[in-house]
Amino acid sequence: MKRMKEATLEDIKTIYEKYSGATKDKKGTIHLIIPPKTGSTQCRTMFKKAAKAAKGGKKFNLYFGGDSPESSVHSGFSGWKKIPSIALKKPALRIGLVRNPWDWLVSFRARFATGHRNFNDFIHWWGLSNVHISSQQHKQSKVVKFTHSPMCQLFYDDGTVGPHLIISTESINEGCQMIFDALEIDFKATGHANQSGYSKKKKKIDFYTSEASEASEEIELVRERLSVLVDFFKYHDGPDTGWNYETPVLINDNSHMDFLPIRGKAPDCWKKD
Repeated sequence: MKRMKEATLEDIKTIYEKYSGATKDKKGTIHLIIPPKTGSTQCRTMFKKAAKAAKGGKKFNLYFGGDSPESSVHSGFSGWKKIPSIALKKPALRIGLVRNPWDWLVSFRARFATGHRNFNDFIHWWGLSNVHISSQQHKQSKVVKFTHSPMCQLFYDDGTVGPHLIISTESINEGCQMIFDALEIDFKATGHANQSGYSKKKKKIDFYTSEASEASEEIELVRERLSVLVDFFKYHDGPDTGWNYETPVLINDNSHMDFLPIRGKAPDCWKKD
């Protein structure tokens, strides 16, 4: 395992010039790679506004997902919804977003896996092998096959980190601001949480309403099931916590994990017909 390094403003400036494809007469490109339920709405909105505000700073084109923003917003480097290889050959500064595994699993369960009776069962199910899951999106039910945790979309199948930079959801405003400052864009990063029905619903999930002893057990289960992510990103031990880093942006220094967490076998009620 080789963790990422803390980024400085000079680091961000350097890798933007190196990877974005920017020239004296041509805009650079920023490509956002954002797993589901990691603050994608906030992040995309702030970068869209910053791209329009980049008059005195470095102007850039914005691209996110895979084939197109409309169809593949959450495309990544492995597992579910892979970015097409042809897209990865194009010059771009690639920026990823990651969230602490405890809060991310709570939010993901509320959005995609409401068939589980409690959060404890969901964690057990999450950590084993392949799975088919029926999810509701925009009032339509569809079957999705997850092999790796969608949080692993920031990694290639061999565990190598894909993005050049990674921001934490817990410090999304500070992380975006650091990038805007490095690109000399006069824009204030002030993203706001997505107040959808799903985000409100997640507050009622067992994980946040359990008795102290039960919540403690669930925290330990998440640590066990997704320990490689907790360790790699140096998260504090528990929900609603950020990175153990001083800066809100990490830089990819040939970083990699030894293996990716694999998803669990689904209960019969979630299996594909």
